Amino acid sequence: MPYTDPSKVFNFAIEINGIDQFLIQEVQKPSVSVQAAEHGDYNSTIKTAGGVEVGDAELKKIKPTPEGDSFAWLWLNQAQDMNLKRGGLALEYKRDIIFKELAHNGIATNIWLWQGCWVKEVSEDNYVRGNQSDNVTETVTLSVDKVVKIK
Repeated sequence: MPYTDPSKVFNFAIEINGIDQFLIQEVQKPSVSVQAAEHGDYNSTIKTAGGVEVGDAELKKIKPTPEGDSFAWLWLNQAQDMNLKRGGLALEYKRDIIFKELAHNGIATNIWLWQGCWVKEVSEDNYVRGNQSDNVTETVTLSVDKVVKIK
């Protein structure tokens, strides 16, 4: 296979219903791993592929002013409210997300579909008095059911 230039980590696009993708400044993609299942008797142990485990995704986004933005909090509360109803369907708060790695020319080189996402944690950077030049960023941790590589 001929040598090609490596991907650049700073070019991406993310599509989430209800949020301006340009507010998101940093993304940690969910990890995907296959667990090992052990089988055997007293003489030996054999490991075979077990279930797939998907890690969390993390989005760091700028909090805009003057309108503000409550996207993550609304989604978090929606998941919590469905849990409290005890009859609520996960379909009512889970969303699918498209994540694209972009080349320098803006064309998507890799595309993933993150299925069954919901907000499980929202946090903000620490505030420092007198520091007026830094943007306030919010970290949104998403639970992800499945990752599918589309391209």
